[in-house]
Amino acid sequence: SPVYDSSPSLRLAPEHPFPTGLNDCYAALKWTAANAAELSGAPAKGFLIGGASAGAHYAAILGQRPRDDLFFTSTELTGQILQIPAVVHTAAYPERFKADLLSMEQSKDAPILNKADGEFFWSESAPSDPEASPLILLHEGLSPAYIQVAGFDPLRNEGLLYERLLRESGVKTKLDVYPGVPHGFHGLPLAASKKWEADFRAGLGWLLSDRSADGVWIQTSDRCWAVRGQYLYSSIHACIDNAPTNLMKCNGLPGTQEPS
Repeated sequence: SPVYDSSPSLRLAPEHPFPTGLNDCYAALKWTAANAAELSGAPAKGFLIGGASAGAHYAAILGQRPRDDLFFTSTELTGQILQIPAVVHTAAYPERFKADLLSMEQSKDAPILNKADGEFFWSESAPSDPEASPLILLHEGLSPAYIQVAGFDPLRNEGLLYERLLRESGVKTKLDVYPGVPHGFHGLPLAASKKWEADFRAGLGWLLSDRSADGVWIQTSDRCWAVRGQYLYSSIHACIDNAPTNLMKCNGLPGTQEPS
């Protein structure tokens, strides 16, 4: 089936400090909800938020904001995809969870992302800002979550703990863990990368298992996408980079696969 992308540019830090980019994503989420018909999508059949790494941090917050926003009363999110998520500020670990959050130190010298990188990325955000740490916010009433976690990642325990807290709050979750590989490994030619991709498709299918493939998916990173279609390959993730804020319709976009 065709894929419809809505890909607004985000204002990026440090020129535009947190939460500017997050608010841009939220505006895009609202726009997508209000214009679903133009996307040939039906949010009632599937309305997902998703992202990887820092994008998963934004996605986690965007998974929470609509719960308390009357704008979404008639257009509820139906799922969230959180890949190698950053969900707590490195300077804001709650005392009660410090024993659970050991991976930042255990994987401090990991490739791709290490402890120093993580601390640098958070340095422009205030530890006291509650939306810097969705881990410590209220989790009840959120939509089902599919989470992917890398074993040799400073963010590992954040993802594991967030999944546990969601589950304990009554949120349906599905978790896949990849032992021994670093943050962002899925971009490398590894056997684990192929499993990641297969698991991602299965996780997306799990979120849409009771729905048709005509839903809408927003992905957050340094770009924000709305995607129609259930069966996706990661090649779609590279299709548009910081595109203009107009609606872009791409029939037959590479990266889609019909169900077998």
